[in-house]
Amino acid sequence: MLHRIHLEDTVIDPRTEDWEAYYRATAGRNPSPWFIEAVDYIDANHGQGRLAVDLGCGNGVESKALLDRGWRVLAIDSEPSAIELTRARAAGDEADRLTTLVSRFAGVDLPEVDLVFAQLSLPFCPVEVFDGLWQQIRGAIRPGGHFVGQFLGPDDDWAAACLVHSIDDVENLATGWEIELLREQRHEGVGGARRDPKFWHLISLIARRPED
Repeated sequence: MLHRIHLEDTVIDPRTEDWEAYYRATAGRNPSPWFIEAVDYIDANHGQGRLAVDLGCGNGVESKALLDRGWRVLAIDSEPSAIELTRARAAGDEADRLTTLVSRFAGVDLPEVDLVFAQLSLPFCPVEVFDGLWQQIRGAIRPGGHFVGQFLGPDDDWAAACLVHSIDDVENLATGWEIELLREQRHEGVGGARRDPKFWHLISLIARRPED
């Protein structure tokens, strides 16, 4: 049985986190298990010639892993320090295949792409911006391309400060697409720059745009 930690005297608000410090402190981490699972599934190391957007690239670990697999990558983050760290990972041919952009969700303009990867970045999208951003994501992905991302569910400890979606909400976001994975998880863990204890409610999605 899952026992949730009750943090009655603690307000968990990721908007107050020092994300620059977090990016630098975790710069040596490996790509997330979710990223490896998802990209192995859709890619099988054949990214050559294809373009991916890493939306909310953070310290660039996943952008670098995409470059290693032959992808061209557009890495986007609102934090200049995140872009700095991402660019520092690429050299030679990889640097030639990496484009970076400092942008908030409200101002982002996506090109046509084969993959949009959004690892826990969309929960930080302002609610009034999300619908327009999501339609842009759907329109940017080429036929046969994929969206890979994670959302926060309503039971997450960050729910009061972030944009949340139920599993039904996420399924509805992918209406008309082929849902290749839809997974809901609840577990204790840590989060944020301070690695505070938190309860995670995650919804993970792999969706493929059908061929026209």
